[in-house]
Amino acid sequence: LCATADAAQTTAWRRSRTMEADGLLVRDLDPTDARRSFVSLTERAASAMSGFMAQADGLLNAGKPA
Repeated sequence: LCATADAAQTTAWRRSRTMEADGLLVRDLDPTDARRSFVSLTERAASAMSGFMAQADGLLNAGKPA
C-alpha cells in the first residue's frame, strides 16, 4: 500500500485507519502472520469507485467518435 500510494508507512497507516473508520476499508488479519493484514474495499467504497470511474471514462471519451 505504501509503495502504491508513494507515501511513508506511517502516513499510509494513518490514512488506511481513517478510511477503515469511515467504512471504506475492511482489514482482515493474515491467519499465518500476525504482523500482516489484508485490506479491501467495502461494498460502499467499491460502488463509489465504480461510479467515479464510469464518470471519468465518460468525460475522457466525450466528443470522441464511437
